[in-house]
Amino acid sequence: MNLQIECNARNKSDTCSHATRKTLTNEELAERYDPPALSLDGRGFIQECGKSVERLFGYHQHELVWQHISCLFPKLADVSLIQDNRLNPMLYYICRCGHVFEAINKQSDTIVCNLNFFLIEHEGVSTLRLIVRPVADAKS
Repeated sequence: MNLQIECNARNKSDTCSHATRKTLTNEELAERYDPPALSLDGRGFIQECGKSVERLFGYHQHELVWQHISCLFPKLADVSLIQDNRLNPMLYYICRCGHVFEAINKQSDTIVCNLNFFLIEHEGVSTLRLIVRPVADAKS
């Protein structure tokens, strides 16, 4: 009999603790786990970006769309992102090696970060996906 009461008490406490947990909505989950990412065309113009980019750089999405990536990363102004229908090999290499890039936010503060570029091709159209990873305590 004690075993039955103990078992029922445990089930009730499990149910109560589950009921009191906060359930995250899909939007909250996306916001929490959404890395700062931008979609670029082959010439480096921003096609879209997410809310995490807004939070990181302080710009609204509509302020960044169709701006060149150099508005955020000035050193990429004269870099050809795509060469021979492939991601620029030197750019790919330095990104993979953990090169530190300086970004400028809307308040003109410098943000130090690593970048990862991915070339995505769909129906003959190439798009670049840029993932931005802010670096804490990095020396540029």
